[in-house]
Amino acid sequence: MRLKLLFLGLLMLLGGCQATHSLKAPDTDYSQQLPAINVNVLGLPSWMLRDELRRRGTFDEVRAGRSEDGYNVLVVANSDVGALQPQLFLSAFTLFLVPVPVSFDSTVVFSLSHGKEILGVYTVHNHTESWRGAFNASGGQFEHVRLITDTFIAQVLKDQPFHREAMKHAASL
Repeated sequence: MRLKLLFLGLLMLLGGCQATHSLKAPDTDYSQQLPAINVNVLGLPSWMLRDELRRRGTFDEVRAGRSEDGYNVLVVANSDVGALQPQLFLSAFTLFLVPVPVSFDSTVVFSLSHGKEILGVYTVHNHTESWRGAFNASGGQFEHVRLITDTFIAQVLKDQPFHREAMKHAASL
């Protein structure tokens, strides 16, 4: 019995721990549909951000690039997600059996526009600390980006820039 407990304790120690985030998960109903967006990303792996925006399913479509007459999101990030971290070498040298501490710090600015008119600017900050090991290979970076995109979507749903623009357009007719 003691051997099993020792083995379980060792397995938990080597496996790493759950990530802690400074950003809390937003309490939002994501079922409302928003129009398709074109996304340009600077300072963060663009595929990660676009995949997370697609995963939530709130936007009709998430495309790479920019559109002259569509909705665009320019994402400028000051982030270390996706960057090479020296601790990774220690973990890799031990075949990821020895967990190493990792942290990700991101300040991300989302600028939403329609053509050349800016509809809103949203800023999200998240700091994540975790252990990267055999059972937590990402070190929490995917959860880190997921929280950032979920918070952006929650801010857009709360602010309703698409509805405001439609009302402004209808008033001008």
